[in-house]
Amino acid sequence: MVRDEDCGGNAGGYVMTRDRSLKAFNWAGLAGGCTIGAELIHQGTLPATARNIKLLVYYTIAVEGSAIGILGAAISRASGNVSTKADNRNIDFDWQGCYESAIAPFLWSANYSDGVDQMYEVDLAGYLGKQLKLSSRVSTHSTAYLCCGTGANADMNFIKAELVIVD
Repeated sequence: MVRDEDCGGNAGGYVMTRDRSLKAFNWAGLAGGCTIGAELIHQGTLPATARNIKLLVYYTIAVEGSAIGILGAAISRASGNVSTKADNRNIDFDWQGCYESAIAPFLWSANYSDGVDQMYEVDLAGYLGKQLKLSSRVSTHSTAYLCCGTGANADMNFIKAELVIVD
């Protein structure tokens, strides 16, 4: 897992990870800001010989957050995505990620919630013997200017990630 965190002032957050899931959460209040991100990477070498090989992936991403500007302003952002690379090159497939944000100026509030439930299949026959990398990334950002509050949450779960090999 790759993790990055940058928080200052009245702000904080955390990352939770398991073998097939990531969660990033942060908050900021009064005058502070926080950016939290994490990437989960699964990689290995594909077999050199096979008649057919496919990658089946099923994942979910959920993002939510809020921003409250009382005597100031607040910003909240959350995102999540999945990518597949073989031999260090992106493999194009019909995938979906999630990105949402909210801005709350003086005496305003805003919130968001979104999600993706995606299943895809990638033909890897042209990548036999190559390195395969399946990665997912979540990131959150919250900034509070003066008297306000904000928070962001991003969750990503691999339900299924399976190689189907026909010899």
